[in-house]
This record gives sequence, C-alpha cells and structure tokens, in this order.
Amino acid sequence: MYSRIYRPAAYAALAGVSFTWYLHNNADCDGAVQLIAKEGVPYRVVMSGDVGGTNSRLKMFKVDQNAEIKKRERAPGTLIFESKYANIEFKSLAEVVEKFIKDADAAAKTNGTDIQRPTSACFAVAGVVQANQCRLTNIDWVVDGDEMAKDLGIELGNLEI
Repeated sequence: MYSRIYRPAAYAALAGVSFTWYLHNNADCDGAVQLIAKEGVPYRVVMSGDVGGTNSRLKMFKVDQNAEIKKRERAPGTLIFESKYANIEFKSLAEVVEKFIKDADAAAKTNGTDIQRPTSACFAVAGVVQANQCRLTNIDWVVDGDEMAKDLGIELGNLEI
C-alpha cells in the first residue's frame, strides 16, 4: 500500500504539477537526456519517486513554471531521466536519491549536456506518513522529508513524502 500526497503543499512543491502519481506513471521517456540550463530558464527540475520495500523507481522532469494545469489533461512536464534501484543495496532513501542524481548527471554528460539538480520532489512511500516522515513497512528505513531536503539542497517545504 502506498501513501499518496494530496495536500496543497505537495502541489506547490512540485511547481504546478498537480498529481505526482500522474507524472510518475504516465510520462513517456525516449531515453534521451535533454539539455537543461542552470540559470535563466522558466522551468525547474522536479523529482518523483515510488518507494516500496523492494525497489525505488525515480523519475526526473523538466516542468515549465508557466504551464497551466488543466483538469482531465496530462500534468505538465517532460521526463528527462528515470531509473529503478533495488533498495536492499542501499542504507536509506537519501542514498538511493543521491545515486539517482549521479546517474542522471552521468547520462547527461555522456550526451554532452548538463542536468540541473532537482529543486523539488515528492515521493510515494510504502508506509504511513506523518509530519513528512515515514517508517517504511517492508524495509528498515525511516524517511524524513525535511532532513532529506536539507541534505539534497532542496528548499524546506519543497520535498514531500
């Protein structure tokens, strides 16, 4: 069972992405990492994740900050990188996320491009979430969204679990 974020704070944290589950489960990826400038562009990089006891499936999106959110339409954003990790190989979700960011950066460099670190993130986790914290049910991890945000350089309130 996965908890889903349906709070206004999570929507704001994702810079206009209305439903993280929609982005996570419905975006297309052509396998190419696209160029993302570090400054002066009207979009931000957003990360979403589906974190279970066995695997973590993470995706990174480029989201235009001016994109309109329309009911019954696909959430705005372009998938720029995705990967799946076996949780047993890591000590924490923060470790998985750091590996994901390094893998995304390496893939971008292979294509001669650059990728910006995520400025916001939202994770669906297997467990009960209270105060942006969760103890996962099938792996001995405690996830603290605020602590992870600090470690990843994401503004407090822009990382929701």
